[in-house]
Amino acid sequence: MSISSDIASEIGSPPAAQDSSEAEDPGRSPAEIIETDPRWLGIDGLRPVMTAAVATAITAAGRDPSTIALTIALSNDDDVRELNSQYRGKDQPTNVLSFPAGDFPSDPDSPSAREFMGDIILAYDTIEQEAVADSKSFAHHAVHMAVHGVLHLLGYDHEYDESAEEMERIEIEVLASLGLPNPYAENDAADVASGVARMST
Repeated sequence: MSISSDIASEIGSPPAAQDSSEAEDPGRSPAEIIETDPRWLGIDGLRPVMTAAVATAITAAGRDPSTIALTIALSNDDDVRELNSQYRGKDQPTNVLSFPAGDFPSDPDSPSAREFMGDIILAYDTIEQEAVADSKSFAHHAVHMAVHGVLHLLGYDHEYDESAEEMERIEIEVLASLGLPNPYAENDAADVASGVARMST
């Protein structure tokens, strides 16, 4: 069981609140998205855009999305802080955590088995605080953090300048391909686009 699944079982995921047009096709989507904090259900259209961003990021990194599986837990600061403390020794929340799973398929006997890359955990509270501080759309920032997490699972890092520049370049290109703004532009207050909108809760 993955870390995201553990979170979902411990907290109890709220009932899905998307119509059939938003639901991911498990046969095509590389990402299983789990809302472990109900506030995420107030973000209209987030799932399909995040799903598209994940697949686009995998492609941009030179991989085939149809051969990869991962989970994304839409969580909160409390859960992310606990995971950050337990696995990284940092007793504080952060916007996104990525936990690579290693290079193994979910079913070794199946020739079509997908490679499970790992888990991505997003913290609602920190993402909201950062979006407000930078005058960004919450949904845009959340999608950016999902893409950032995917690239970490695929081996990208930002510890060194050259790696950081490559990672940022891919992130910008992926988001631009979906009509989303450059996340590194200063004080980007772009209008909500591509069906991603923040609903009042």
